[in-house]
Amino acid sequence: MPATPHVPARSAADAPPPVAEPAPAPPARDDDLAAERRLLARARAAVAQGDADAALDVVAAHARRFPRGRLREERAVVRIQALVLAGRADEARDAAARFGRDHPNSLLQAVVDEAIGR
Repeated sequence: MPATPHVPARSAADAPPPVAEPAPAPPARDDDLAAERRLLARARAAVAQGDADAALDVVAAHARRFPRGRLREERAVVRIQALVLAGRADEARDAAARFGRDHPNSLLQAVVDEAIGR
């Protein structure tokens, strides 16, 4: 019977490195947040350019697509700014009052107050 060659035991140091698992795909929530940010950036740009109608259209699109989005407060602020820009002061004041009720501790309250001239 032929002799079986001796194969030394492998130590952990001799083992091949583990194969890295691919990173999991980011959750859809992250994609939604990115889409929310893009829409609101468009709305803010429209306000900055003096185009209230475009800003209000984008804000409305955001509200339809993300009714419970993570950037609801920001959306409300941009809407108020666009309403003021459009000369719709009564609507802006009503929206500002609603904002204060819905978000009583918001860091954005100062922006709302400035927009309506408080």
